[in-house]
Amino acid sequence: MSYGLVERKRQSSFRDSSPSISTAARTPCDPKMQRNGHLLAVGYEVENLYDSLRRPGGAKDFFADRNIHWWRSSRSGDDTSVNGPTRNMASSQIACLNFLLPLKDNAAALTALLRSLAAGIRGVVPIRYVPHGSISGAQVDSLVDFEWIGEKAPLEQGAGYTRGEHATSVDALLIGKSAGGATAFLIEWKYVEEYEVGKYLGAGKPGATRLRRYSGMYSAPNSPFSGIAPVEELLYDPLYQIARLLLLGQRMVQERELGVTDFRVVVVCPEANDDYRNRITSPDLRKRFPNANSIEHVMRQVLRGPSIFVMTSPEKLLSEVRGSGAVAGLAAWSAYMRERYGW
Repeated sequence: MSYGLVERKRQSSFRDSSPSISTAARTPCDPKMQRNGHLLAVGYEVENLYDSLRRPGGAKDFFADRNIHWWRSSRSGDDTSVNGPTRNMASSQIACLNFLLPLKDNAAALTALLRSLAAGIRGVVPIRYVPHGSISGAQVDSLVDFEWIGEKAPLEQGAGYTRGEHATSVDALLIGKSAGGATAFLIEWKYVEEYEVGKYLGAGKPGATRLRRYSGMYSAPNSPFSGIAPVEELLYDPLYQIARLLLLGQRMVQERELGVTDFRVVVVCPEANDDYRNRITSPDLRKRFPNANSIEHVMRQVLRGPSIFVMTSPEKLLSEVRGSGAVAGLAAWSAYMRERYGW
């Protein structure tokens, strides 16, 4: 049985047994929910979130303050005209929020997490923003942010982009402080995702647009890519997703966005999700690097500085936070992560 099926069954079991899910939320209300135990009833999507994130000032307000578009899918039976959490309990966005957002004011926990990703991290730098619709323009600080697309403009440039929709965005952003300056950690969070081999994204008009947008940055003198492989060989997800985040990180450093002087792109994926971790979806890169046996190995081969790409797992990050002693007051959150995700 694939990892995705195993975890959807886990979420189905959690939905039907956890006291954090109401009877109404677990009661089938449509044919799609009758067939899929990892879906919540329509109207109860907020119960997909950890308890503290459901309250005023929680996840929905956090997203509204930043004008962030929530991930929703018609395949899950979501009403895509509504901006709010998905009913899909196997959503990676929900997993990312449930993990990181409860830690947004816990500098000790976030510092312990970042130290597992880069040596020399001494603390977490607040990310300043002006709440969406603010009249005063007063800035607010947060130790973690979500669906980041850039300080002034997205990687794709132009106007009219919304965070979390139709632009390169990171699932989560943290900034670590070290003796050398400030390092941006651009986090791509995965849960049950897996991608097809050979699904090329460079074909046709959409492919031409992708090549026009990113080829120049890919081959620029300050590019994080070595040029050992042409950009076309990376136009297969998830390699394409990761490549764009690397370009976004490079731009942040180049333009000193948020004062950063270095960056890391971090993919957080469960240890048992071999379908994501070890499936090299680009046939060309499989031929170019015949000894590579993972996404991590391939990405490190095409970069100038392999250390700017990190693959880790939620299990490892939780272990670091728990082991640091920074979970004081977070016992309920820690138990929830173990009960719901097995982490």
